[in-house]
Amino acid sequence: MTNRLAKTVLLGIASIRLAPFVDAHAARKEKVREEVAVIDTNLGKFAFRFFSQESPKTVEAFKKLVRAGFYNGTLVHRVLPGLLIQAGDPQTREETSETPVVDVENLDIEKSGLKHLAGTVSMAHSSSDPTSRSEFFICLQEVTYFDGKYTVIGEVISGIKVVDAISQVPRNAKQSPLFPVRIRRISLETQEFLKEAK
Repeated sequence: MTNRLAKTVLLGIASIRLAPFVDAHAARKEKVREEVAVIDTNLGKFAFRFFSQESPKTVEAFKKLVRAGFYNGTLVHRVLPGLLIQAGDPQTREETSETPVVDVENLDIEKSGLKHLAGTVSMAHSSSDPTSRSEFFICLQEVTYFDGKYTVIGEVISGIKVVDAISQVPRNAKQSPLFPVRIRRISLETQEFLKEAK
């Protein structure tokens, strides 16, 4: 390439105006005000929004337990570092705590096509019984194996670092924390946040 041609090419490149980068995912976000669950633990707070349209029965059952104070005083009883945390077992409630009087429903899986991604909140159940009751888990990474096997009820909108910190506490062979991580309170609050526009 001659010097004159090289200069022409460089000048042409320099004259190109690059379009500003647009994050397509961010472009689909919209600001909304909705009822969310705020979970206050001894390691910090986090909040998640609900998928009420996709899992209406399970979401409403969860909210009913929250309103009754069912989760207050219970432990996060299972942690897998960087993968998930699990909570909601009434047997882990402090002995000094008052036991709420509320019916805990057995709910079948509500299949919605929602995926288990980082921040996904789903209802837990045993391998022998596919119905969920009160226990729930929060994913810290994508787990495609869970898709279609558990009812997704929400996604974390703030405090995901708190969830990750909880997952990192020392644990025993049964994945139970050696350091008690207790849910002080779960409350329902209206908050403003960004979610994907339809």
